[in-house]
Amino acid sequence: QAGVGKTTTVKALVASRISSLPVIDLNAGRIANQKSVEPEYNAAIAFCSFMGKAVQQIKRALPEEYHPMCQTIHALLGYTPEFEERIHEDTKEIYNVKVFRPSFTALNKLPYKEVYVDEAGSVPIYLFNELVAALNPDCKIILMGDLNQLPPVTGRSVLGFAISKWP
Repeated sequence: QAGVGKTTTVKALVASRISSLPVIDLNAGRIANQKSVEPEYNAAIAFCSFMGKAVQQIKRALPEEYHPMCQTIHALLGYTPEFEERIHEDTKEIYNVKVFRPSFTALNKLPYKEVYVDEAGSVPIYLFNELVAALNPDCKIILMGDLNQLPPVTGRSVLGFAISKWP
């Protein structure tokens, strides 16, 4: 629930773990239009949430040097628009539809060693599965959240399943 110390716990956990994580170029974990010109080296850690508002809360709680590592799950996965050709059923005309797909998948992995998912109660299972697929098997996933907060907009929350299945 709110006020029980999730943020304080995360800050303490990150402070105790940060020195043991390898350093990576964060540009390796960004899509082309989000990359900076120069390499941006930092710990192999990411903080994410389903909603941008929650990401802003994460940034407020963490030291400034962690801010570049905070983003929405969609941004972390590198969702970008693509145009897909479709055929109209009645007229048989070809038309384009804009669809959004992740850049990071099981075939193009993210470089992180730890990923903190805040407000995990609002993360739908399908999106969490996409995140897990895009992470290397040795990446630790830390879910933070409250089952009594807002549920996902679509689908069911991953948090309830994780609580019942994970140790």
